[in-house]
Amino acid sequence: AFDFMLPVEGRVTEVCNGGFRVNILGKTAFCPISQIDAKFVDKTDEYLNKKYLFLITQFEKNGKNIVVSRRRILEQEQEASMSNFVDTQKVGDVIQGTITRIEKFGAFVEIAPGLEGMAHISEISWSRLDHPSEEVKIGQTVSVKILKVEDNQGKSRIAVSIKQATQEPWANLPPHVRVGEILSGKVTRCAPFGAFVEVLPGIEGLIPLS
Repeated sequence: AFDFMLPVEGRVTEVCNGGFRVNILGKTAFCPISQIDAKFVDKTDEYLNKKYLFLITQFEKNGKNIVVSRRRILEQEQEASMSNFVDTQKVGDVIQGTITRIEKFGAFVEIAPGLEGMAHISEISWSRLDHPSEEVKIGQTVSVKILKVEDNQGKSRIAVSIKQATQEPWANLPPHVRVGEILSGKVTRCAPFGAFVEVLPGIEGLIPLS
């Protein structure tokens, strides 16, 4: 497996200094924390007792010193998935995806096996959000519109929009939203010249300071 760079299955058995111990065919191998995933790892316990495919990157002393990487397999899968994605999808397409991660600046959506796009918080909802978790949750299936595909230092980045995959609220206003009607709403932000009020999801009105 080492000579021919063949993936082998291993089970993560223990968190240790700088990484993980992995059982591979009865042998104990070491996986550096930077090589257990393609993303930054801050919760090591979630990998314990789980089985993954690994590449053996170092094999010394007749198997007494074995170092493995799962990240390399994931990056290979991402490259293949990205190549297929570019061949079949284009900017402006609306596709299905699954929310995989949520950060304060946006949400990550798996749009192909091993391939994620990022929806900035401003592209998640037509309503103003303080945090993406107000609108989406991990594991949720969403429709996204592809906004941009770019190469950044050898790594491809895909920007997507959840809100643009749905109809803009202003395009289909209910008949009761008209001049002279009284509406209830929530103040979303204040400015020196007045206050903004959300009267419907994604629909804001301005109350002038006067």
